[in-house]
Amino acid sequence: MGQKNINPLLDKYYQGETKLEEEALLKKEIRQGEDLFQEEKDIFEYFEQEAYVPENLESQIFENIQNIRNRSKIVRMAWFRYTSIAAAVCLFASVFWFTTKNQRAGELSQEEQFAILEQALFEISNSVQPAQNDDVLVLFQDENLEIVMN
Repeated sequence: MGQKNINPLLDKYYQGETKLEEEALLKKEIRQGEDLFQEEKDIFEYFEQEAYVPENLESQIFENIQNIRNRSKIVRMAWFRYTSIAAAVCLFASVFWFTTKNQRAGELSQEEQFAILEQALFEISNSVQPAQNDDVLVLFQDENLEIVMN
């Protein structure tokens, strides 16, 4: 192409007025050309190396997000399973304890039984509910993703 043709194209490039085809031609000529344009050659090589993005980066990020989501679902499901079992055991134990206590102390009225059962269910529901963390700020939440900030 020659230095006479490269200089105007280079000026146009630095002003941001080149088209993609012209930039490709300029880069090709400078890489293959003389050492007069060594600085531009170094700049083009630097940007070419910096612009490299692995081909499977998007799939790796998606897989990591899926793995994190799956792990959190498994932990959440296990936690709910164990707390449900604990709540059921507490419920049956409290019902058994209250019925045996009532048989020993005499029969309670229906209102007293209802109040005792209501108190037991209230205690169980309080023990099963997860603790509220006031130090966490929820930035985004939907059915599949939750973004929080401490």
